[in-house]
Amino acid sequence: MTDSLENRHDSAIDAFRVRIDCTPNPASRKSLGQALDSFRRFLAGSDAALADIDESMLGEWVSWMFAQGYSPKTVAYYVNRLSSLHGKASESGHQAFSRIKSRLADTQAAQAQSLAPADCFDRLRALVLKDCSKSPLRQLAKDIALFSIYAGGLPLEDVAQCRKDDYRGSDEAVKEIVARYAKPRNKYLFPLNQSAKTPAQTARAITALYADALKMAGFDQAAISAHSPIDLWIAVATRCGLPAAEISACAGEAGSANPITAFASPKEIGCEEIGEMRGRVANALAEDPENWYAMQFRPHVSHSMLTDRLRSEGITLRQTYYPMEQIMRQIGKRLKPETKPVMPGILFFKSRATELPDLFCAIGDLAWGYRQSRAARSPYAAIPAADIHAYAMAVGQFTDSIDRHPDGTIAIEPGDKIEITGGQLKGLTAIFEKEIQDTDARITYRLRLTAQNSITWTVDLDPRLTAKSHQNAPKR
Repeated sequence: MTDSLENRHDSAIDAFRVRIDCTPNPASRKSLGQALDSFRRFLAGSDAALADIDESMLGEWVSWMFAQGYSPKTVAYYVNRLSSLHGKASESGHQAFSRIKSRLADTQAAQAQSLAPADCFDRLRALVLKDCSKSPLRQLAKDIALFSIYAGGLPLEDVAQCRKDDYRGSDEAVKEIVARYAKPRNKYLFPLNQSAKTPAQTARAITALYADALKMAGFDQAAISAHSPIDLWIAVATRCGLPAAEISACAGEAGSANPITAFASPKEIGCEEIGEMRGRVANALAEDPENWYAMQFRPHVSHSMLTDRLRSEGITLRQTYYPMEQIMRQIGKRLKPETKPVMPGILFFKSRATELPDLFCAIGDLAWGYRQSRAARSPYAAIPAADIHAYAMAVGQFTDSIDRHPDGTIAIEPGDKIEITGGQLKGLTAIFEKEIQDTDARITYRLRLTAQNSITWTVDLDPRLTAKSHQNAPKR
């Protein structure tokens, strides 16, 4: 057995850390550590073995660094530093680094400038929310720009030639725009007087409207001409957490000059998958919906450690769900109550898909997020609200967003028969005695239950765990 890093360590991050710790020169340790930290943040909590580091992964890392605003010089330097850490890896790993370094050397600095995905998304999201209804021309400019981006960065000349009946998709954001302009007498979707203009005149007209829309969104005036629809779409797709390989496949040749996609290995995907990806990006930009997600703490990481990190990074999760249960431990001859997580190490939280990449870049060493597949850059898996509700009912503890007054909890009077619908007492029937309100204005129900041996006892339950029985108990 050879004494290689690959044999001694399954995790590439751990293997690299061992090499850094064994580096005697402080300056080298620092530079190697900076490169490794960049690679770790790129992985966002995903595990990678040395054998996993191929040209495809390195291309994704380079794409990620350009999206983060790293300069071409810094990108090349970090790739060189990681390559030296990977010195004892397989021959294929050396070849992958060599090819990436060669491609970086051929890239001109001017070609390696890209839009900051977070800033781009925020500006376009503000444009989506901007009310232009009182100005038909401004509304037209806004709709042309958004239609182009929703359609995957459709070139402006193609947007100008779109017919009113061309669109056959189901994206609500696109359908809303189409409905606004698809008039019976119109030949083209957008009214640019195309039939009376030469192609060059039409191109100038739609380009001017597109530029006006970007001005409304607050983009830098000097750079507007460089912000083509495909570049904006690539930036938004990156903000949504899509892998560069998939973004590259959607963008095609039009995205070859964009550094976010130029180094990715395009994934082979079909037209249906491309449509789904474009729909996902359009929905994120048009709605930016909140969803439930789940993260798993790494070994020896506690809930308090995670909250401390979030606080230090200035990150506030909209809502979290980490139910605790009370247990009794015997210490000597005494029983002592303690609390422990119902599902240790799994935190449910509410967020937007566009916020997840930054979140796990900040906490990836403490927790990893559940994804749709085992691929390192697969999108994070959203959990339906109904599943969270079902789990909360089973546990008997609720999130703040779950209605405190479900059906069956209104107009209940003392003596009414109550069915317990969730928690450890699910399935039992009780008699409602009274409401109890604590200092935080939270209401619980005091219920009386009867055991098979005719012994009665009272419990206090959340109203959301109860429902009024169809057969009321006789009044006392």
